[in-house]
Amino acid sequence: MKTSHVPVLCMLVAGITTFVLDIVQGMNFSTLLRDFLISLVCFFIIGQIAKVFLDKAFNPKPEETEEGEKEDFPVGEEGENPPGEEGAEGMTEGGEASANEGDADSQEDTEAF
Repeated sequence: MKTSHVPVLCMLVAGITTFVLDIVQGMNFSTLLRDFLISLVCFFIIGQIAKVFLDKAFNPKPEETEEGEKEDFPVGEEGENPPGEEGAEGMTEGGEASANEGDADSQEDTEAF
């Protein structure tokens, strides 16, 4: 759930409500502006706190397994590239093969002896 807009929406609703109520009561402009700014700051803080609670409620932490390790969501099987990086093994930013690619073959040859 996207909660990034919660503080802003909370602040907006409180500001509009404060503004309308102060105009209906016939307050002078300086008092209206002071009340408006105070309500915006207070409800922005309240919105931030609500956002933290919503984030924790809808995005629980991964549970720990029996071994004490956190469960991660697997990107792919071992040896597979993550999505969007297919064919990028052994390549540098310029698209050239890295120097370490040939080293793997030479290491296999030395391990055989």
